[in-house]
Amino acid sequence: MTIVTDEPIQKVDQCMHGKYCFMISELSEEFPRTLRITLYQIVTDRLGYHKFCARWVPKQLSDFHKTQKMGSALTSTTEKRGMDFLTES
Repeated sequence: MTIVTDEPIQKVDQCMHGKYCFMISELSEEFPRTLRITLYQIVTDRLGYHKFCARWVPKQLSDFHKTQKMGSALTSTTEKRGMDFLTES
């Protein structure tokens, strides 16, 4: 078991910030003195990311993303079926 302090977690989080997708191998190039398994533990356990379609994404959607997803779904259903779809019982 590896003990990881807050400093490397913050550095990894800063490195990942703003990147749409990344790989552990890219992080290992950024942090050559850190083992890949340690980087993997930081990304998954501490920062809460998981792999989705070969990309690392946050596990939980933010409120903004939830609202955006709901808006897209409503737009899609109203365009396909018309506004009366939402009022039918």
